[in-house]
Amino acid sequence: MSEEVRTLQRNSNIELLRMLCIVGIIGMHILRPLFETQDILKTEFILLWNTFANAGVTIFILISGYYGIHFKWERLFSLITIIFFYSVTTHILELTLLHRPLDFKVLLSSIFPVCTKKYWFITCYIVLYALSPFVNQGVEAIKQIHFKALLLTLILFFVIAPTCFITEILGDNGKGIVNMLLAYLTGRYLAKYGFPEIIKKHAVLFMILCFIIIFSLNSAVSIFVKHHVFLQFARDNSAFIFLASICVFYCFLQRTFYSSFINKLANYVFSVYIIHGFLIKVFLVRDDFFFLSFVIVIVIACVLSAFIEFLRRIALGKVFDKVVSLMISVKDKVVEKM
Repeated sequence: MSEEVRTLQRNSNIELLRMLCIVGIIGMHILRPLFETQDILKTEFILLWNTFANAGVTIFILISGYYGIHFKWERLFSLITIIFFYSVTTHILELTLLHRPLDFKVLLSSIFPVCTKKYWFITCYIVLYALSPFVNQGVEAIKQIHFKALLLTLILFFVIAPTCFITEILGDNGKGIVNMLLAYLTGRYLAKYGFPEIIKKHAVLFMILCFIIIFSLNSAVSIFVKHHVFLQFARDNSAFIFLASICVFYCFLQRTFYSSFINKLANYVFSVYIIHGFLIKVFLVRDDFFFLSFVIVIVIACVLSAFIEFLRRIALGKVFDKVVSLMISVKDKVVEKM
């Protein structure tokens, strides 16, 4: 394969990182109902998993920022259509198969999942995607010294302060548009000006230290103070998670390989994130075979979600394309009349 062709392909190491991030996120969602457990071993496992996995969202958006979001109306409408389809479909399945009671607020949230923040990550990502043309223009126009000052200001208020004072301005644990925008801007900065020399020299050391600090602090508070799972230092707005995410991303960038199989699998990450929420309500972790069933549920959630999306693309791909085309036509007509 020529170098010209290779450079046009996505770095499969980064695609692999994206896949590992979604696996970690799914694992956190599976473990969430067990946060009140009094079992020390389970508590430590939950803390350990979250120590690594909760960097997933930040890493995911760092990747988007590093390579840049290239806004397209077709992509935006396609994302919205897929979200709506799975949101409504899984809600119907919950009503019929899981016998969930009909609730108007839940129904409204399922019909308008983006606007109601049914999936917080999806909503914030859609907003970020819609804002990306303006954000990207601003990044190109701003001077490096001002860009750095902007990042440091955001980091001070929305990363360092929540870590030091265990309280925050927004009250969203970093799971909101502000911290997502910060991660995206950080990725854009790193792509434009490169990683700091201290990260290049000590990325592995910083990464290990951050994970040790996160796990140790959370464990100490969970066991001796709260007596249940405490994850404050593994939140998306934790300084340790933020630094560890940058270091992990840098380490993966240093290795490059190409695999069409991995690149194709990575295309299912977005849909897997949406679908898995329903599946982990169906396939529950068993208390008597906790660790084994945890692994089994993760595998089922990942594989089955990807397979469902594969079937959707085959069976309904053309229908979705027509819906997107219709949405673009409506958008064009509205713009013409404005």
